[in-house]
Amino acid sequence: MFVTWIMNNFMDYVNNEHEDEWGWTLAARISTLAYLIFVGFGILFFVTCRLFLTVESFLSLRSLPEGSFETVPWSNYWPHF
Repeated sequence: MFVTWIMNNFMDYVNNEHEDEWGWTLAARISTLAYLIFVGFGILFFVTCRLFLTVESFLSLRSLPEGSFETVPWSNYWPHF
């Protein structure tokens, strides 16, 4: 729905249907473009951080301390399958 609104505004701009409201439409286009750039950078930042944390968590499994492979004593008393 949002993309349809953007495309309709773009087509109005191309067809020059709002020549009398030129100042308003220009301000609306600039603010819409600024919003889309801001959201785009936010999504890019989120995806980059998510990928970094995922890769880093798997890379940290390569250098586990020796104590992480020892069996804890309470697991001998707790039933498990």
